[in-house]
Amino acid sequence: MVVTHSQSHGNACLIRCDGCLMNITEMMWVQCVQCCIDICPLCVIQRTHIRTHDYTHKYRVIKSLLFEADTAGWQMIEELLFVDGLIMHGIGNWNDIAAYVGRKTPQEVKEHFVHIFAQKDSEELEGEAVQNVQSLPLSQEISGYMPLRQDFEVEYSNEAELLIKEISFSKTDTLLEKETKEVLLESYRNVLQQRKVFRSLIFNNGLLSAKQHSLGERSLCAEGRELLTKMKPLLKMLTKKEYLDLFQGLYLEAQLRKKIADMYQDDAPKKEEAHAKQTAAITDELALRFLSEREQAFCNMISIPITVYYSLKEAAILYKSVTKVEKKHILKCFQGLTEQKLSQILNYFIQNKWIEPAPNKPQNTAPG
Repeated sequence: MVVTHSQSHGNACLIRCDGCLMNITEMMWVQCVQCCIDICPLCVIQRTHIRTHDYTHKYRVIKSLLFEADTAGWQMIEELLFVDGLIMHGIGNWNDIAAYVGRKTPQEVKEHFVHIFAQKDSEELEGEAVQNVQSLPLSQEISGYMPLRQDFEVEYSNEAELLIKEISFSKTDTLLEKETKEVLLESYRNVLQQRKVFRSLIFNNGLLSAKQHSLGERSLCAEGRELLTKMKPLLKMLTKKEYLDLFQGLYLEAQLRKKIADMYQDDAPKKEEAHAKQTAAITDELALRFLSEREQAFCNMISIPITVYYSLKEAAILYKSVTKVEKKHILKCFQGLTEQKLSQILNYFIQNKWIEPAPNKPQNTAPG
């Protein structure tokens, strides 16, 4: 349903066809059950396609709504617009509701509400008054907002009006031209809905005071500002209190993680030193457990730590049963020893038959 107000008819509301915008207020028209649009008889006969509407859809016939309903002086169309105005503007905004209905004053609208809903007074149902913010010439508190117009200097999709400013419907328009214009108007309606969402977001979360929020962000550390930037998209889904509580929780968690990491980094050298001492103590204990008294005496005689001796003994015994790659790692255990100590250790291993002596190389003899 397209509703307009005619100044030539005393600001009376007019119902227009969604297809050709003909005035159908005083005639019988057809309403599509599926699409909820109102169509004049001429568009019905011509099977006009309007957006997603098709002539095969179910429909109902609506007669003129200019008859008086239950209240004297109130036509049915005015009753419907009165209910729509309450939903759109809220209880108490009698000026806006009266302008939406048409030929009714704010006082008449208020009295009609009290009569219909059996209320002695409507003040209990009215919301709190909204205080308009004054934008002074020297004030930098409001960024790009004009409170008297309740408008922003730069809106969401700011150039959307340029696409529809010269649109006009004519009887000579082809079907394609009508559909194109309707698509443009529908897209503009979606832009208006998005603007309404963003305005509610700004007003409900107190984001008009740009200077105050800027100072609040500057007081945070670099990590806090980075976290705040990442969280800003959540404002569309959370209330102001929920958003602040979530930010405080995540910010506290980040600070605790940083503190724990710093403490761990400071204690890392001490832990490594303690672990090294513990490992050394365990190694000495194991070496003493697996070495005989004679081997311990041998280590004392050649002045070699028992842990080194134990590692050399293990490497020498496993040398023949490992791969070539592993043999290279085993040979590294013998690096750093003097030739004398290495010879003494190998001879001791051979005497105890833990390893076999290296085979003698055959000597080449000249034939006699």
